[in-house]
Amino acid sequence: MRENEFGETMSEDELADMARRFRKLNPKQIDEVWYRCGFIITDHEKEYKALRKSDVEAITGGLDTAKEKVWNLISEVYISDVKKALAEMEK
Repeated sequence: MRENEFGETMSEDELADMARRFRKLNPKQIDEVWYRCGFIITDHEKEYKALRKSDVEAITGGLDTAKEKVWNLISEVYISDVKKALAEMEK
């Protein structure tokens, strides 16, 4: 189990499932989830609202790196906010 800064927990299986869902999105949708959650990297690239190209590539590249990038978001944002933004992008 992993615990974010709000004391919310997520199992490795839940994290892997969420990472798989992110990997099905296109780069702009992935970036939009981060943006909607208010997690904006200060040196994000011009074509994105919140992420760098390397962040998007890490998510789309492989499950292990996707899990870590998604956890970086979840560790600092309420899980419900991430789930809501992700569900909106999946529509």
